[in-house]
Amino acid sequence: MPHTFYSFLLLFLLPALTFCTYGLLRLFHIQPPTESGMSEFMTSAFFIAGTTVCYFTMSFFGIRRNMTHYFKWLAASSLLFLLALDETFMIHEQLSDAYNITENVVFCFYGLLLLGNLYLFRKACHGFWLFLTLFVIFCGVSQTADTFFGEGMITIFGRAIDYEQILEWLGAMCLTYAFSFEAYQTLGLSKGGS
Repeated sequence: MPHTFYSFLLLFLLPALTFCTYGLLRLFHIQPPTESGMSEFMTSAFFIAGTTVCYFTMSFFGIRRNMTHYFKWLAASSLLFLLALDETFMIHEQLSDAYNITENVVFCFYGLLLLGNLYLFRKACHGFWLFLTLFVIFCGVSQTADTFFGEGMITIFGRAIDYEQILEWLGAMCLTYAFSFEAYQTLGLSKGGS
């Protein structure tokens, strides 16, 4: 009984702390001023949402003591959380400046982390791969646009919006949907629960 109580407490504790910490950081404007627009916030919010979904799925398997699935979902949760932190605190820009390397080297590191996760999720459902393909397309176009055209703006409803950030935001949404869709399938929710 105590193990179950503490497992359920832990199940809700980390996501609650994550959202509270993230909200407080945003509330007190602890972020470099160069990336503080709504699209950057939405990108981070989607990654945080994906982190939470993966964490809940990980906790479910931890309670059931299925360590193979537990570590698979821990890796996915960690990747999405790292991407949220990067979007919020511009980690790749800071590493590029501090160590005099291009941002593409940091993106290659993130790509290797993603490939490691893909190996763990190699038996995922078709919906996972569809959303993952959309993520790769959106992020590839975003990075290409940033490389060749820089931070370009488009005007929608009279407001200037950075199109490269919109593509990042759509990519983050697709990656979150990919892991959420797989969690939905893995937990058996598509079959009415287990």
